[in-house]
Amino acid sequence: MKEFTLKELESFNGKKGTSVCTSYQGKVYDISQSSLWVDGEHMGSHLAGKDLTQEMSAAPHGTEVFERFTQVGTLKGFTPVEGVEKVSPETPEISRISPQAVKKLLDQGRKVYKLCQKTPGF
Repeated sequence: MKEFTLKELESFNGKKGTSVCTSYQGKVYDISQSSLWVDGEHMGSHLAGKDLTQEMSAAPHGTEVFERFTQVGTLKGFTPVEGVEKVSPETPEISRISPQAVKKLLDQGRKVYKLCQKTPGF
């Protein structure tokens, strides 16, 4: 299976007759057959040729939509960690991370930051 860099993935944006591909959680999918990705754009909000790992949390549907499409490769530099919902080489922010995943990341020598939302009135 082909390993794509983010730069390579960008060329599969549905423009000028190219295939429409995207990645999620380190897997690259060919979504060219979807009528919802006309000219490499989905619902006026998302563009093909990109990693959608971060954007999926705002989608009105779940990740099961990727089951409809063929996985054509993997995304180079993507590090899946069990217990981490979102990790992407493009956007290193991590959210909803389990204590076990924090330990695993720290054991790998990776940095983990805790971000808190400020509560009004405090």
